Amino acid sequence: MPTGAFAQDAQSNDDDIHTSAQLRAEAAEQNADQERQLLEESTQNESDIVPLAEDSSYPAPWNEGTDTGVKDQPAQVAGVSSMQDDTVRGVNLTSYQAMKAARTAKNGYAFKDFDGNNLDDNGMMQLLKASGINYVLLKVAVNPTDGNGNTYGGGNPTLDNAIATAKAAQANGLNVNIQFLYSDFYTSKTVQKLPKGWPTNLAKLTSQVSDYTADSLSKLKAAGVTPNMVTIGSEISSPYYADSENKKDLQGSFLGQDDWKGMSQLISAASKAIRANNAGTRIAVGCSSVDQTLTTTYVDMLKYYKVDYDVIGTKVYAAYDDLNSLAQSRRMISEEYGKSMAVLDVLYPFTEYDSDGQGNTSGASDLKQSGKTLSPQGQADYIRSLYKAMVSAKNNAGGAGVFYGDATWIAVKGGLWNADDNWNSANKYGTGWASKYAADYVDYADNGGASQQDDAALFDDLGQPLQSLKVFGQLTAANPEDADMVPTAEDPYKTGADTGAAQQTASVEQVPTVTEDTIRGADVSSYEALYKAGVRFKNFDGQEESLFKILHDNGVNWVRLRLFNDPYDENGNSYGSGTDDLDTVTRMAKEATQYGMKVLLDLHYNDFYASSWRTPKAWKGHNLSQLKTDVYDFTKNVMQTMVNNGVDLGMVQLGNESNSGLCGVTVSYWDNAKDQEWKNFVDLMNEGSKAIRQYAPKGTKVAVHFMYTDSGSADFALNYFKKYKLDYDVYGSTYYPFWSSGSDGTDANQDPMGALIKLEQVVTEKYKKEFAVVEFSYPFTENDSDGGSNNLSGPNTDKNNKYPYQVSVQGQADVIHDTLETVTSADGGTGLGLGAFYWEPAWIAVVPGTNHWAVNKAYANDAATGWASSYAKNNDPSSTEYDAWSASGWDNQAVFDDHGNPLQSLKAFKEVISTKTTPETKNGWVMDGRVRHWYDNGRMARSHAFYDPDSNAWYWADADGTIACDKDVFIPKDESNRAKGGKWVRFDANSHMVKGEQYSTKANHVGWYYFDPVTGEMAKGMKYVSSNGGKWVYYDWITGIMAHGEQFVNYDKAHTGWYLFDKTTGAMYHGDTYIRSNGGKWVRYDPVTGIMVHGLDRRNGAWYYFDQYTGKMAHGRSWVPEWHAWHHFDKVTGRG
Repeated sequence: MPTGAFAQDAQSNDDDIHTSAQLRAEAAEQNADQERQLLEESTQNESDIVPLAEDSSYPAPWNEGTDTGVKDQPAQVAGVSSMQDDTVRGVNLTSYQAMKAARTAKNGYAFKDFDGNNLDDNGMMQLLKASGINYVLLKVAVNPTDGNGNTYGGGNPTLDNAIATAKAAQANGLNVNIQFLYSDFYTSKTVQKLPKGWPTNLAKLTSQVSDYTADSLSKLKAAGVTPNMVTIGSEISSPYYADSENKKDLQGSFLGQDDWKGMSQLISAASKAIRANNAGTRIAVGCSSVDQTLTTTYVDMLKYYKVDYDVIGTKVYAAYDDLNSLAQSRRMISEEYGKSMAVLDVLYPFTEYDSDGQGNTSGASDLKQSGKTLSPQGQADYIRSLYKAMVSAKNNAGGAGVFYGDATWIAVKGGLWNADDNWNSANKYGTGWASKYAADYVDYADNGGASQQDDAALFDDLGQPLQSLKVFGQLTAANPEDADMVPTAEDPYKTGADTGAAQQTASVEQVPTVTEDTIRGADVSSYEALYKAGVRFKNFDGQEESLFKILHDNGVNWVRLRLFNDPYDENGNSYGSGTDDLDTVTRMAKEATQYGMKVLLDLHYNDFYASSWRTPKAWKGHNLSQLKTDVYDFTKNVMQTMVNNGVDLGMVQLGNESNSGLCGVTVSYWDNAKDQEWKNFVDLMNEGSKAIRQYAPKGTKVAVHFMYTDSGSADFALNYFKKYKLDYDVYGSTYYPFWSSGSDGTDANQDPMGALIKLEQVVTEKYKKEFAVVEFSYPFTENDSDGGSNNLSGPNTDKNNKYPYQVSVQGQADVIHDTLETVTSADGGTGLGLGAFYWEPAWIAVVPGTNHWAVNKAYANDAATGWASSYAKNNDPSSTEYDAWSASGWDNQAVFDDHGNPLQSLKAFKEVISTKTTPETKNGWVMDGRVRHWYDNGRMARSHAFYDPDSNAWYWADADGTIACDKDVFIPKDESNRAKGGKWVRFDANSHMVKGEQYSTKANHVGWYYFDPVTGEMAKGMKYVSSNGGKWVYYDWITGIMAHGEQFVNYDKAHTGWYLFDKTTGAMYHGDTYIRSNGGKWVRYDPVTGIMVHGLDRRNGAWYYFDQYTGKMAHGRSWVPEWHAWHHFDKVTGRG
């Protein structure tokens, strides 16, 4: 993998606002903004600290605290077909005990039933049960009080209050869900504060979570309560830092952990304590989003870290969350992961009015603005819509369903006139959002007050039940016409569904120069890491098989494997990218050999991807002499290992993309080059070569590998290799058409293999070395499939924002075809073009779909399946490797889809093989891929003109065989000595040599030209042409463009002076004429030469005088220098 190319594309990904990394960041930020907005809405500004006593825009009962009539407003819904008896139809009653105490103290009663009767605890539970509710949720904070025992508010979510309510609920046949907040107050997407006094050390914190959970459940059990469900946490979210650069201001998370590993350890500790208390208790995890991208992260990471749970719970904001997104998450969680999903918290306002003097945060104004109805019927309709999104045949039991809440968090004393009573009760009983005692723990607590959701409860401000409470029973009514909601399908590249790539067709033609012996290779260095992580590959029959067998069966006959010296940190953690140490590589090499493939071993001589300035840890600080010994010993050991394991070793690379050196022995190019540097470089590589010659199997080829694809740089390096006698056989080059094409003056779009041809010609013709492309690839899609941003996600700006080939499976197959064709044919028939290796054709997602970005990143870190792991940071001080920590960046260039199904492009490795025993000798026009070349007896025409009798035209082939098109070409008489001259000729848009007159409209070349009708040579200087009845014209000595108007010609001694050429025809003018220059004048152009006359001139027996500078004809009395006298010339004719 080219580090330079990677850096180039990394830059382009930074500029691309549609990268998956940025989309994830935007999604997280959007969630955080939403939470911050709600948090801000839940506060009061300075002017609102005093409770609102009245609002003149309100109907009187909302100010007075009298009956608003809302309890009598109807609410009726139809049943939902997939509802079952045990589908959760729950309400949150966390505030119930605090509200009961405060309301009884202020009003003499707490709540009423539909007949107006006061309710005790049993009566409340019977009312809920009769209305169709079967579950009660109770939130429990660790210690929601200050040091003096004063409540923080929030409905006073103490364990004692939960026990009291839970006992009443279970006594009346209702199920109970205890939701442990693991905080001293409510938590949210962005705020997850540690309980007071809890440790921050993960090991100690894990014990604390376990002990607290076990102790709380023991207290519940002692009181006669065994929860039917226990929820761990509330609105747990993926952690990130608002100030990511400095790792400050942690957002979301759980108990202060900034990674899923730590969070999962704590959740698991709680889960184990719950199971130990009662194996039958369902365990839910309280998360924070309905978006499938984020919910996928929750279930992925809990699965990855093997957390035991049954239900994923989330919070829904009616004004902001999309129910289609919720349905997508429900489908994914229930059908793909086999878990239940529940809504743990949701509110919908039945009114736009406040009833206790504390502003509400239920989103009523936003709902109203969007056209939604704020009434008990609107509330009922939304609850039904929520169940439609949440409940299906696969998600209607086992803890699945909805908890509405908080159902009883209403005004202590109804009416804005009673705001002070509500405010004071909040501080005494905890009935408000926060009390004044929470200021040291709860953000914005100073602005606390009464309930902020009394407009969305299921009781009015007088404690009377709304008709919408009955919706829970109505939902279970039979409704045969109802069907499960089918959510809109998301992009399969996001979800991991079938993308259809494996069904795309592709095929290529045979290449006459590609034989069974041609290298048709693949670098699959990531394979073992992927396999250990669970990735499997399939053949074209859909059967799982070894990747090596699949490749072999489809024409791949060589395997390339990179080898790192010691790709681990000091604790044994892998740097990633396959962990290609000697043991790993040996196992893969043996398997490749088993399936009849030869092996190219890519020795990086580094602990990770090779860099010219870096040495392996064990060689750090070694001088050149010691480095030579290091290289020799290491190479010797590797060769012996390969031989001892029966590996069919065919080639070994001395370094990887070693353009600038190896192991800190660096080299420079052109004017900065130093002979000694290159000698040291060659000497170091020769130590590796020597060990290969001595210990590798006989016939093993030695290769060098460079990234530069311009022939000049290659020529420069090859010259030094020759000068200092580097012992090698093969020059290997990187050639990615999307990065490499277009160098050496070639056109990346018209001739994407042109640069490769020029490079290979230098290697094979000038230096007589074998040549191979050791890295190439091409994307079949721009889409990412694993959440790790692709190294290539769009065309390069320096290539006119165009891809050199179509981005498709067919385009990928075309690149395989053209690369192999070019390498095997550009060697001039010498057989020095060996073939090519496709880089990482199987580096696909571990878990398909960008929604699974977090788990793919975890696999990259723990199983080395990505480009780099977090542990690579210390290996590279500049952090370029660590910064790339993510999943594969190459999955869109694989020849398998993200599920391991082969693409049709894989067959190209087999389809290109010529079935002819003797390659056909090429003659005439031959299409090499998309480019047309001319061959003469098997040799491609280069740097000379040729005649095609079929088209009766002459053509020109450039040095790389490219046919000149719409351009001027200089053809020297002697190619080896251009000083001997030659001729300029022109080839038109059809590549035909131009002859005769031609008019050009090209920019900077507009005008008439003349080309010899026999030789095609471009006319320059004076020329007689037969057009327009015959005329003398002048063609510019440099450009060849026909002159018009007044022109000074410095052509030769006989043709130097001013001329006049017709402005239209270009015909040379002879005789007297009036011109407007220099204020207007009569001048004379010689009737033979056409040159403007100066001085005395005798014509037809008379004398004339023309100014020696301007050529102006004299009239009247004029001084004649030649006569040293004044003379009179006719004022009209100029005769003297």
